[in-house]
Amino acid sequence: MLATFQKAAGSADPASEAEFGDGALMRQGFTLLWMGWQWDVPERAGVMRMQMPVATENGKRITGLIRGNFILNERPRRRRWPIAIIMAYAPIDPQSADSVMTVRDDPTAKGTIIPRSRWHFVDGGRTGMVALDGGFEPGRIYDVVYRTADPRVVGVGLAGARDLDLRS
Repeated sequence: MLATFQKAAGSADPASEAEFGDGALMRQGFTLLWMGWQWDVPERAGVMRMQMPVATENGKRITGLIRGNFILNERPRRRRWPIAIIMAYAPIDPQSADSVMTVRDDPTAKGTIIPRSRWHFVDGGRTGMVALDGGFEPGRIYDVVYRTADPRVVGVGLAGARDLDLRS
């Protein structure tokens, strides 16, 4: 947060002057608070994340379709999606012929299906990475749709803002 708002060097536990940045907002009496509710942040040292329970339907496993899309500025063969820093819902069957990747040039256009033989999930989909033979084309919109399971109980993040007490 300090890097974003006070030109600070990045640090999970700031201690030095450089890690607090220019102090512009703090010198004006502002209190800085960064609040998040992301359950899908990868586990790594110095990063907070929530452990959210898996939702069920009367004790039964929930499955359904999930869709993510991305646009690239370069031409990689592999791409994490929908955002490179989050954990994805893994596909139930990474080899499923029912999984679909499309590409389009305009947000309102109908996507063209990319043959399933040309793309695949990397690491069984656990890493949120897909690969495309020949690489992805810059500026195009890629969509991936597949069946997943075990959705997390999320969507209550605004309650965190509601319940935040800034009076002290």
